[in-house]
Amino acid sequence: MEGVLRHGLLSTEALLDLFEKKDPMRRKLLEEHRSTPYPLSHKEHGDAVIRDTKPLDPKRLAGLLLDNMTPQQYRRMLNQRVFFWPTKKRLNAMLPTYHEEPQTLFIINSQKFVKRHWREMQLSRINSGTIKYDAPKRGPDTFVDFFAYQYRSKNEDPFAEVTVRSRIRDIEEVLDEVWQVENGRRGSRIWPR
Repeated sequence: MEGVLRHGLLSTEALLDLFEKKDPMRRKLLEEHRSTPYPLSHKEHGDAVIRDTKPLDPKRLAGLLLDNMTPQQYRRMLNQRVFFWPTKKRLNAMLPTYHEEPQTLFIINSQKFVKRHWREMQLSRINSGTIKYDAPKRGPDTFVDFFAYQYRSKNEDPFAEVTVRSRIRDIEEVLDEVWQVENGRRGSRIWPR
């Protein structure tokens, strides 16, 4: 938690920059499928964990990509972003996926966040990091700038993900609460104390 308040909420790529991870391991972490979480350690910055990419089925990904995008390019595009779930419904659908691992849940004040970051925000109509049976196509245009995004139907969620490239430096300014999540359920509040 202290590292997030000090450095901001970081994308995988920004975290690798901070932890000074070099190629070839850096490229592997950014472009290849991660079947397990990857722990990072740094003498100055401490410890962090990069989440696996198990829900992004590597066997099916290439067949879903548009505009000649490669699986490596797609994974790198995802790893350049910080992701937010826009609704409790989407959050609650994702939490059980990683129920074996403790998680940290950041609850963001949406109004403050949009006011400060609308220029950097991009929205996605799909869950870009998951491939299910009826998975939609995806590619360079999966993420659309906040003001260019067009809603399609009142019958669906207006968007599935909110993203910001690289990092949210001022995370403390837009944060409402931080919770520890265990066994897929919200546990104790860790911020503010």
